[in-house]
Amino acid sequence: MTETDGDGPAPRRARGPARDVVPILMYHSVGDRAPGSTRAWTHSPAVLRSHLGVVTGEGYEPLTVSEYLAARRGARPLPERAVVVTFDDGYRDFATEALGLLAAARVPVTLYVTSAYIGGHAGWRRPDARLPMLSARELAGLPADLVEVGAHGHTHVKLDTVPVEAARDEIRRSKATLEDAMGREVLTFAYPHGCHDAAVRRLVREEGFAGACAVGHALSWSGDDDYALARVIVAPDLRPRDLSAVLRGVALARAGERTPLRARAWRLRSRLRARLRTRR
Repeated sequence: MTETDGDGPAPRRARGPARDVVPILMYHSVGDRAPGSTRAWTHSPAVLRSHLGVVTGEGYEPLTVSEYLAARRGARPLPERAVVVTFDDGYRDFATEALGLLAAARVPVTLYVTSAYIGGHAGWRRPDARLPMLSARELAGLPADLVEVGAHGHTHVKLDTVPVEAARDEIRRSKATLEDAMGREVLTFAYPHGCHDAAVRRLVREEGFAGACAVGHALSWSGDDDYALARVIVAPDLRPRDLSAVLRGVALARAGERTPLRARAWRLRSRLRARLRTRR
């Protein structure tokens, strides 16, 4: 799995535990069997259970992304030991494998769903990774007090590599499709592949989202942009003690102010490839 950011902030080392440093953990699929390339982003139920044990056992208070945004804006207190848990894409195994574990641990999460594939398979993935997606009925049945559903684009394209109006359509359709399926408002967005730039962030604001998650593999903090919140890529083999270090802010950088050269080079290559494809 490769997740990166467009013009997002670069990591800066966190100086130990700090009240305004909030880890936003990013998961994808959950299951004991991970076919093909899904191994890079599939956690076994046992691993997820152990991670949730760290969160609850060490006294962290999980927030949804909307709750975190409200705290950042002063609308509610920010807990001393806050953490946010997110799942991307909207695979059916969220309902069959993850949901029961989350309910047992009483850990609320934000689930980001790619809307064009609801009830089908992950069509943007390679053939060996096209996992079943949640159906509209399953989405509507998710407990609202445990799962906040956010938008993750309509077809999972890199939004900073398509024309502005195409990006707007992806963002707008993802929100409308999910709201129609669930009958409740969709408040936050997560950029597919973590890709965004200033124009994409502006579109997300204009389409009525309260904020958005990027990737960055860094800790979110008060200096983050509400429309480019940094997240931590949680590896399937991450040990509980290493997750504990991440949550304490001593094992990972926090989002900073400059984009690393390697990330900028990756984004430039991606955009050039997209432009070449459109000219063919």
